[in-house]
Amino acid sequence: MIRFQRSAETKKLFPAAVAWAKGVADFINTKSPDVKLEVFTERFGAVSTIYWIADFEDLASLDRWQLKLMPDADYWKKVADAYDVLVEGSIVDTVMMSA
Repeated sequence: MIRFQRSAETKKLFPAAVAWAKGVADFINTKSPDVKLEVFTERFGAVSTIYWIADFEDLASLDRWQLKLMPDADYWKKVADAYDVLVEGSIVDTVMMSA
């Protein structure tokens, strides 16, 4: 199994940032119903950080999912608000595999 995680620090009020993050995830989930992208926040520690997490069967599945989104103009319109919501330079993508 492969786990994709994207994290970013928020600069807007946290409830508004979480609502935006969930909206992005919901949009992506309608485009790719076979993958469930979920939104997480920390209870302790970096509480202004948002995480998007999705699991994939293998790296090829992750690659197909990402390549499907890249040319989608509606996706880019949806994430355009990131500049207002997220701290510039704080996005970190992590790809993990089960041991």
